[in-house]
Amino acid sequence: MIIPDKFKGSIDAIQVSKAIKNGLAKVYGTEFTSITIPASDGGDGFLDTIFNFKPMEKVSVRSLNAFQVPIDSYYLLDTETNTAYIELSNTVGIRHLKVPELNILKATTHGVGLQIAHALAEGVSSIYIGLGGSASNDMGLGLLEALGVIFLDAQQRRISYTFDQLSQIHSFTLTDFLKDKINHCSFYAVNDVLNPLFGPTGAANTYGPQKGGTKEIVNRLDISFKEFTTRFNFPYSHDISLDGGGSAGGTAYGLKVFLNAQFINGFDFLSNIACLEDLLVVEKFDCVISGEGSLDNTSFDGKLIGRLVGLTDEHDLPLLLVCGQSHYDASAITNTQVVELLDGETSMIQCLTDPFPLIENKVSHFFKSLS
Repeated sequence: MIIPDKFKGSIDAIQVSKAIKNGLAKVYGTEFTSITIPASDGGDGFLDTIFNFKPMEKVSVRSLNAFQVPIDSYYLLDTETNTAYIELSNTVGIRHLKVPELNILKATTHGVGLQIAHALAEGVSSIYIGLGGSASNDMGLGLLEALGVIFLDAQQRRISYTFDQLSQIHSFTLTDFLKDKINHCSFYAVNDVLNPLFGPTGAANTYGPQKGGTKEIVNRLDISFKEFTTRFNFPYSHDISLDGGGSAGGTAYGLKVFLNAQFINGFDFLSNIACLEDLLVVEKFDCVISGEGSLDNTSFDGKLIGRLVGLTDEHDLPLLLVCGQSHYDASAITNTQVVELLDGETSMIQCLTDPFPLIENKVSHFFKSLS
């Protein structure tokens, strides 16, 4: 079984899978069979993963990126179940931007709200939103405004969301039409992080620096959203320390308290759509191969790698983890081995810019060593 995650900022899960398969072919030729499950934690590649298992209608939508520049986007529509699947990173993701462009105070989830509004207008009864890879830290308020939520100041005047005006937002309203649409739709936030909205491990402190936030800006964001959540009257009850609320710059929290979204772990979602448990029982696998760009402690905290370690141990299967670089000693994990692309002969630049042949060769060398 080949079931890798993306190597973030370098190569997606589908290409990683192909490279692994090529490496196996160098050793075994055509004398092996494999099942490929390109993984997604709800971030980059979420829609590709779903489409890989169940082709469905791609609905084109004119939307906006994180800085509200018009872009072409799409979501998936399963007409059989009347369900829409939306990927946040595909529209307002950090992957669409260059480092000098990043501005965490200006970035917004507005474009995702346009997609949700389109899906609701189509009359869907369920919407799954893959979170992760966002360029923003707006708690999903930009998304909600695009959806049709109207924010009001203390004098009941309409006010548009920007970070600078967050302290002026005191209440909200929405049309009866939108209220009816929301009440007849179930929302699901798919992600695999446990960070709360704010605090030392919150959205801003953990992910803000990679989105262009300085220490001062990150501190302002953290304090401002903490103050906002303690004074604002949300439509649904909430826990300000909600695990996972910090996903996608707090978008998960916004979806929870405004739309009553249920949280679904990214691995659980993948496992369900791929019928992973059934595959492990029915198929006679000799090995499971996975991996991601950087292997560290967080890789084992409810995410793909950690869950696979548990599953392969349960089914007594060897697990090979291919990664760009490892900051984790996996020697104590039963039946698990790690190979790194970064070594004395390979530079970080090579790992980031041309990982495909490196993955292919590392897998090939590993299995040759077993012969």
